[in-house]
Amino acid sequence: MKHLCKLIPLLVMFVSCNRPEDDTLEKITDTIIGKYMCKSATIQDGHLLDIDGNGIVSDDVIAEFERFEAAFWRIRDTPVRIYPVKEYGQVTNINIQIPKQRVNYDKRTGEHIIKIMSGDSMYICFRYSVDESGKIITWPYNEGNSTLGWEDKDMIELIDYRDNSAKEIIFDQKGGFQALIDCNFYDFATDKMMTVPVLFVYERVSYSL
Repeated sequence: MKHLCKLIPLLVMFVSCNRPEDDTLEKITDTIIGKYMCKSATIQDGHLLDIDGNGIVSDDVIAEFERFEAAFWRIRDTPVRIYPVKEYGQVTNINIQIPKQRVNYDKRTGEHIIKIMSGDSMYICFRYSVDESGKIITWPYNEGNSTLGWEDKDMIELIDYRDNSAKEIIFDQKGGFQALIDCNFYDFATDKMMTVPVLFVYERVSYSL
């Protein structure tokens, strides 16, 4: 009994010494984990594109994709979920869906062709971790973002899946984040594929995932 009484204070001390570290990490990740919805997606650097082929140029990516139903739904209604890290140094992905046109390239004529105005999407990946000092570190992760769809001797389908890349992600600590992504679109105004920086602004709508 005496030995048990001696062990209990030591056990309490061990638990109390380890709990603050775990609580601290949980509180740090609580500042960014949750479910986020896209509030805006704006082309930067003064570029204006006609993405939907209606003859009107704009820097509003969401408005330009309103006619591309599948792509529009994915950016407007599909949340980004950010999961917590369980230990210092652990890496977690932040996967953002960006809207895409279904653009085919005809090798025979050298022309880009949009067959249907349905649209599509692709994932762009960022990563984050928490270091020992409690700082949240983020960085772009572009591996695997060069999918073409398919290619044969005459056509390349979904050529606009290329040249899209994560650039920077910033959390505002007020329940939102901004992601800067280079996006490749077919511009009807110039009849060219254009790679332009787009700023996606997200707002947290829920802490639950």
